[in-house]
Amino acid sequence: MFLRRNRTTPIAIDIGAGSLKLVQATGTSDGTIVAASERTVPADIDDDWNSMSDWLSSSLPRCLGEVDFIGRRVSIALPSTWTMVQHLQVNPEDIAHAEQIAAASLPELDHEPMTRTIHVGDFLRNDRMRSELICMAFPRHSIFNLVELLHRHGMEIVELRTQMCAMVEAFRHIHRRNEDSLVSTMYVDLGTGGTNCAITNGNDLVSARRINIGGIHFDRAVARHLGCDLEAARAYRTAHDLSDRSDMDTRGSDSAFDRRGNAPNASLGSPMAPVGLGSGGVVPDCPDLLETIVDELKMAVRYDAGLFPERTIERIVFLGAGARSDRTCHHIVQALQLPGQRGDPLARYACPPGTRCPLNWNGNPRPGWASNAGLLSHTGRKERLHATA
Repeated sequence: MFLRRNRTTPIAIDIGAGSLKLVQATGTSDGTIVAASERTVPADIDDDWNSMSDWLSSSLPRCLGEVDFIGRRVSIALPSTWTMVQHLQVNPEDIAHAEQIAAASLPELDHEPMTRTIHVGDFLRNDRMRSELICMAFPRHSIFNLVELLHRHGMEIVELRTQMCAMVEAFRHIHRRNEDSLVSTMYVDLGTGGTNCAITNGNDLVSARRINIGGIHFDRAVARHLGCDLEAARAYRTAHDLSDRSDMDTRGSDSAFDRRGNAPNASLGSPMAPVGLGSGGVVPDCPDLLETIVDELKMAVRYDAGLFPERTIERIVFLGAGARSDRTCHHIVQALQLPGQRGDPLARYACPPGTRCPLNWNGNPRPGWASNAGLLSHTGRKERLHATA
């Protein structure tokens, strides 16, 4: 009997509020996509788990059956809509009890949440040394229901990972040198159900924030303004956001934006207007939603500056479905006065001709696949979720 390494990675599954995404790659160093599939979540799916579970029960087997995935081993990115994020400061001697402190500090979840804590470092605050923690909490019953659903379909769960940590992991290969630990990056995931913000020093997550405003909230605003259903509103908003990109040369896997919101590597002509403020004017209250996101991002920048006053954030990397909107990216870059670019987390993976992949890839950037790319990474760094009674 000969023992050999698996030639493929587990199937990386990202269960998002806007779409279900699956991708699998070879387990060797060449990084080749084996198969990928994406299915859009219907706009009328309610926020409760029962509606999502019913849809997943039918959609997940279809995705696995339509595309040539290998095996039934899966890695899961937990839905970010379940995630509650909070920074805490504790006494250094209390680090051993960080999980219990985190669970007690997040009262909005059930009485036995699953928690994940990250020790950022020790900082002097008010003449006292305090340990900075990032606490993430998830409802236990939702995770158990997800695990039960996957087992019911014969899947072997290799790993459960938080979406914020997975999207940071997707870019680990960029910061491999020792001096890269001094490079500070803000990752902004403009998702459907909400916006995730993660700030890193190299590959180390040092700040995180969950903003409960995403694409679905813009869709609802458009639907109210136009008097249509959510499906039509989503199609209208997507077409409006992409309408100004027909004359744009993205030059590679992503687009870069300078501090004024212009794209120096692209033929944009005149600078684009912020989302919802252009000549078309999607809907009057869309700018209010975007400004709320901007305000939260500014608070994240200020909090990070308090922790690390000796350095500044060098760039923003836009991810998620909302990153396809140049208007939104331009507006955030202008407001934060930081250079930014649209990320393509799957850029280092080859996709040979004939591979079954979503039609919207076609050589375009894939900013919405950051969680999947993080699940594909071979770092051996496992996340542990803790249950506290």
